[in-house]
Amino acid sequence: AIELHSMPSSFVTAVSEKPRASAVARLQAGQGPRVTNFRHESLRLNDVEGKHLGLLDGARDRGRVIDGLSVAVGPGELSLRRGDQPIADLADQLEQLGRFYDQMLPEFGRKALLAA
Repeated sequence: AIELHSMPSSFVTAVSEKPRASAVARLQAGQGPRVTNFRHESLRLNDVEGKHLGLLDGARDRGRVIDGLSVAVGPGELSLRRGDQPIADLADQLEQLGRFYDQMLPEFGRKALLAA
């Protein structure tokens, strides 16, 4: 398939130091599992992806996004599990959240969710 556009895209696929998702997608991520990308496609996100996307406001670097995600783990807003067992150790949680960040950011770029 070929996509033709008369204007440059308003999204990027490369991950910056302080990534920013579209304001609409961030708002939608806080309201439910469905978000709209820059291609006007509806995408379904899981809880971790939605919370993650909501933190990508262009003001936070990797460390601050991971800190924001870890705050959500504390009160049970997000659940981290290895197999069927919850991950209780804080260092282990931070390591897992770092892996999620490193995997999800390029995926958000491929899904046209990161703003230029």
